[in-house]
Amino acid sequence: MKKQTSLPTIERRGISAAKLTLSAITAFGISGAAWLGWCLHDLPSIEIQNAAQARSAITVLASNGKVLAATGDSYGNDLKADELPPNLVAAVLSTEDRRFYSHAGIDPVGIARAVIQNLKVGGVEQGGSTITQQLAKIVFLSSDRTLKRKVQEVALAIALERRYSKQEILAFYLNRAYFGEGAFGADAASRRYFDKPAHDLKISEAAILAGALKAPSHYNLVADRDAAVGRAKVVVSNMVEAGALSAAESAKVVIELPNLTVKPKVPTGDYFADWVIDQVRGMPETWGRVVTVSTTLDQSVQQAAESHVRATLTTYGAKDKVGQAAVVVMTPEGAVRAMVGGRNYS
Repeated sequence: MKKQTSLPTIERRGISAAKLTLSAITAFGISGAAWLGWCLHDLPSIEIQNAAQARSAITVLASNGKVLAATGDSYGNDLKADELPPNLVAAVLSTEDRRFYSHAGIDPVGIARAVIQNLKVGGVEQGGSTITQQLAKIVFLSSDRTLKRKVQEVALAIALERRYSKQEILAFYLNRAYFGEGAFGADAASRRYFDKPAHDLKISEAAILAGALKAPSHYNLVADRDAAVGRAKVVVSNMVEAGALSAAESAKVVIELPNLTVKPKVPTGDYFADWVIDQVRGMPETWGRVVTVSTTLDQSVQQAAESHVRATLTTYGAKDKVGQAAVVVMTPEGAVRAMVGGRNYS
């Protein structure tokens, strides 16, 4: 009977190491699957129509029906999937998601391109998120920068692509995206900045709105005109690269950009509007709703009252050692026609 020899020490160690590695891989796989399940267990329903809107918006009208003030978030008309404004679609897709019609919710090519570009500039210049991912984040998720939220974003994007058509996803996005100055949705933004519906946007105006998507509170014509115009020029360049605009057309658009005018805010009635809005916010039935309030304020009387306060303080203020004045003009029935709380509202 032959004597059984033991394996060499190095071979025994190799087998032990292999077993240990296999066990580690198995444990890692189980842990990974459990973590992924934890990330996805509380995913919301992808019925976009049922998603929560933002906080309430209040619009105050003077007695002649003209807007006196607006506060909170504003929403314009919903853009229909089969009637999206071509200029805006071209500007947004060229900058935000050039492969929108060919990916299934996530775009590995776009992610790789963004990584390469960011490495070139040594910072974050481009993002790899698709419009579908952005829609998932806007409608369903918080703004927390966590790995769990990113996993949920990807899962929801894939689910949205399976549930809705490309045109529906694009319409949902344009109707919900934030463009700065309290304007949610492209139509609200178009009316806020340019006093026109989104379908009437020129290419230069569409470029301004598309540019605002990167940082809405910064890249808008009200907050920082130079930054907004600079960002819009990037959008125009992207449109040329994507084939949505010729070089000759882009040159004309770039010339237009610095000369775009913004719809002005109503300069009078701020004290009165504050008083009205404060009362409306105290009514539970208005919470979370878009509210329009018709008032008795007469804009011509209001302007006269403000002018009179300024003139009186200028003429007599220093001499009589008076720095401020206030006026309330009412009808015998108690309707407020004008209200001035001081020399200068700001």
